[in-house]
Amino acid sequence: MQNSPRKILLISTLSVLVISLFAFPGIFVNAASTTHCQPAGTTGLTALIVAKPHQTISGNVNAKGCDIGVYVGPGVGGVVIKYATITGANDHGILAQNTWNLAVKYDLVTGNGLAPHTCPPPPTPPSGPCIAEDKAVQLVGTINSQVIHNSVKLNFADGGIGVADDGTIDPGALNPGPAHAGDGNLIAYNYVSDNAFGCGIVIAAYNAGEGVAHNVVLKNVIHGSSLKDFANSHKPYVGGIVVAADTPGTSAYGNSVIGNMIKESLIPGIVVHSNAPGDHVVGTLLLNNKITNNGVEAPPNDPTLPTGIEVVAEVPHLAVLRDTWVIGNTVTSDHYGVWTCNSLNTHIIDIDGNAMVPIASCP
Repeated sequence: MQNSPRKILLISTLSVLVISLFAFPGIFVNAASTTHCQPAGTTGLTALIVAKPHQTISGNVNAKGCDIGVYVGPGVGGVVIKYATITGANDHGILAQNTWNLAVKYDLVTGNGLAPHTCPPPPTPPSGPCIAEDKAVQLVGTINSQVIHNSVKLNFADGGIGVADDGTIDPGALNPGPAHAGDGNLIAYNYVSDNAFGCGIVIAAYNAGEGVAHNVVLKNVIHGSSLKDFANSHKPYVGGIVVAADTPGTSAYGNSVIGNMIKESLIPGIVVHSNAPGDHVVGTLLLNNKITNNGVEAPPNDPTLPTGIEVVAEVPHLAVLRDTWVIGNTVTSDHYGVWTCNSLNTHIIDIDGNAMVPIASCP
C-alpha cells in the first residue's frame, strides 16, 4: 500500500529533525540544561558551557563556581550566543578564543567577575598566572565575529568588552594560546555601563607578529562613574574606549571607533595608545563620536585635566603612533577636546562641543 503525500511529508520532516540533532548536537540545547563546570580548553580556566561548532546557545546561564559562563574554543566556528542571560562567573561571562563567525547578540551579561584572576595593576608584579583582559565579554584571536545589541553591565573583574590577539600571552586566560590575530570583528550597538575596574571597550594587542586589525567599534553607549561620582562613592566604573598596542613589538592597524556615545569615564573618553618599544598603532579612525564629562590619565605624556580624546605614544621615538584620523567628534564638559603626544600625522578635523581647549599637545 502506498503512503499518502501527507504521511511521506511527516516522515521526511521527522527524518530531517533526527539527522539535525545528531549532526549538530548542541543546536537545540537551552543553556539552563548545563549544570557542571568543565575545562575551558587549555586556558587553565573552567566554563559552564563549552560550545560546539555551529551551536546556538540561549537561555539562563548561571555560571556560579565556574570561571567562564560560555567558552568558545579554537576551531569552533559559527557559534551563536543570543537571547541569553549570563551571570555568576568568576571571570568572563563569555570567552572566545581563536574562532571565527561568532555572533554574540541580544544578550544580558551581568554580575560576572565574582572571584577574578585579574592581573594586578602596574607596577605590582603578579604572584602567578593571571588574566590581563578579564572583561565580561572577551574575544581573543577571533576573526570576522560580532558582538552586537547586548547589555553588558555591572560586572566586577575588569570592564566590559575586549578584543585582543592570542599567543605567548593569551590576555583572556591563565595559559598561553595558539598564535592568532584579532581581525575584522564588529562591536556594535551595545550598552556598556558600570563595569568595575576596567575600561568599557578595549581593542588591544599583546603578541608580536599577531596584533589587532580592522576591528570596528560602532554606535555603542559606554557609561562610567565620572570623576565626581568616584570621589564621592569610590565606584571604580572606568568606562571609555581604548585602542592600544600594550606589550613590546605589537601592532594595531586600521581599527575604527565610529558613532559611539561615551560619557563619565574615569579616563579620557577615547584613548589611542602605543605603549611600549617597538609598538605600532597605525591608521586609527575616530569618527562622529559624542563624548562628555570624562577623566584623565597619568603624566608625563597624558593629560591631567578631563579630556575627550587622547592620542599618545608613551615611549618617544620607540613606540610608533601615526596616521590617526579624528573627524567630526563632539566633546562637551571636558577641559581638552583632543590631546596628542609623540604622535605623527594626526589629522584633527571638525571638533565640536564646548571643550575649554579644543586641541592640545604635550610640552
